[in-house]
Amino acid sequence: MVMRWLKKYMPWILLLVYWPALFVLTHLPRLPAPDIRGSDKIAHFTAYLVLTILFWLARYGTYRPSLRGKRMYIILLLMVCYGAVDEISQQLVPHRFADWLDWLANSAGVVTGLFIVMVLRKWWHGLAVYWAGMFVLTHLPTETQPLDFLPEMLREFRLVYLMAGYVTLTLLWWRSWCPKERFVLNKTLFLSSLLVLPTYALVDVMITWVMRKPFDVSALLTAAGGIILGIACAAAFAQQKETEKGSPFTVRSSQ
Repeated sequence: MVMRWLKKYMPWILLLVYWPALFVLTHLPRLPAPDIRGSDKIAHFTAYLVLTILFWLARYGTYRPSLRGKRMYIILLLMVCYGAVDEISQQLVPHRFADWLDWLANSAGVVTGLFIVMVLRKWWHGLAVYWAGMFVLTHLPTETQPLDFLPEMLREFRLVYLMAGYVTLTLLWWRSWCPKERFVLNKTLFLSSLLVLPTYALVDVMITWVMRKPFDVSALLTAAGGIILGIACAAAFAQQKETEKGSPFTVRSSQ
C-alpha cells in the first residue's frame, strides 16, 4: 500500500518541493563576487532539465511524449515562458538582473529534459545518460566546477554529493541488469558491481590526476563507500518480501 502511494504521488511531492526551492534560489540577492565562467549557465541548464522531467512525470506519469501529440509542446511552451518570467522577475531583486543567455540555458534544459523523457524507456538508457553526465561533471576544467553556483557553506559537502552520485550509479547499474519490475540478488550482479564500478572510480580519479589536478584519495575512498552503500541498498531491495503486486520495488530472489 505504501509503495503504491509513493509510486503515484512521489513525482508530485518532489515537484512541489523542487519548484518553490528553485524559485527561491533564483531570487535570492546575489552578492558581488567574481563570475566563474560557464558555471552559471550549467546551473540554469541542469535546474530546468530536472524541473521539466519532474513536471512531466507528475502530470503524465510514464506516458511517452510524441512529436505528433500536443502534450509535449504544451509543457515546452509552459516551461520556456516560465523561464522568461523567472529571469524578468529577478530584476526586482537587489544585485540581480535579467540575462537572455540564462533564458537560453533554461530553454536548452527544457528541450533536453523532454528529449530524455521521450527516448529513455529502459533502465539501461538512464544508466548510460547518468553515467555520461556524471563523467562530464567530474572532469570539467578547474575554473568551471559544477558546485560553484552553490552557497559557500553547501560546497563543503562535496564528498557527500560524490557519495550520493555513486550510490545512484550503483543502483542504476544493478537495476539495469535485473528482470523487469523487480530487483534481484545473485552472484553475477554482486561481483560485477564490485569489479566494474570500483575500477571506473579508480580510472576516474586517474583521469583527473592526468588533467594535472591533485590525486584525490578522499574522492576514491568516498566513491568506494558510495558503491558499497549502493550494493547494500540493492541487496536490501532484493531481500524485501513481496508486498505489492506489480510495484517497481517488488522483489523476488533469482533462481
